[in-house]
Amino acid sequence: MTGNTEFVLKLVHGDNIIDKLKEFAQNNNITQGYFTSGSGYMKDFEISGFKGPGKIENIAFRTPYQIIAVSGKISRKGNSFYPEMKVSLTRSGTNSINGLLLKGIVEEEMEIMIRLIDYKKMIIS
Repeated sequence: MTGNTEFVLKLVHGDNIIDKLKEFAQNNNITQGYFTSGSGYMKDFEISGFKGPGKIENIAFRTPYQIIAVSGKISRKGNSFYPEMKVSLTRSGTNSINGLLLKGIVEEEMEIMIRLIDYKKMIIS
């Protein structure tokens, strides 16, 4: 890989999002990548977020929500891959929920844009 490379990972109805991200990383020998954007819908998902000072809460949702934004990274340690995707989702207009995606299933379809980083091309100051 030379420089930065971008991929669009297209997922279909019923796909397990975390499993597909790990599979993508393994199949493409990913060392480090960043989620730059995403679109689509998910259901049967769980997110982790802040409930208050020093408190984290996991919340599960069954009904479909639309993706507003994604961020985070996918990294490799040894032979294991670790997606850390933060999501912002909405179900009705302007009300949104945000958090770290722990699990989720694609509703209809979903696209995730991933930018791979070549550490040989990084400038660290």
